[in-house]
Amino acid sequence: MPEAGDSLDDLRRDVEHFQHRMALKAAVAAMPAFEAERSTLEEKIAAANKLLEAAEKQHREVSNMKRKLADLDKQRTQLEQRMRKSDI
Repeated sequence: MPEAGDSLDDLRRDVEHFQHRMALKAAVAAMPAFEAERSTLEEKIAAANKLLEAAEKQHREVSNMKRKLADLDKQRTQLEQRMRKSDI
């Protein structure tokens, strides 16, 4: 482009600038697809969080029952020991 007064470096810079703009344009065009995917992922995460909360609640309930059973076993053992002592 010597007739236009541009050097080879100017042409390279313009081409790089154009390629950069095209890449940005493609990224902007892809945004709706990314937003849709993001929305889908957020829904999946919310559903997984609900499942996790339910599982944690069930775990707490079962753990509490297990502790109560252990307490009852301990009380039964103590009562049996007292009964044996009173028989002697």
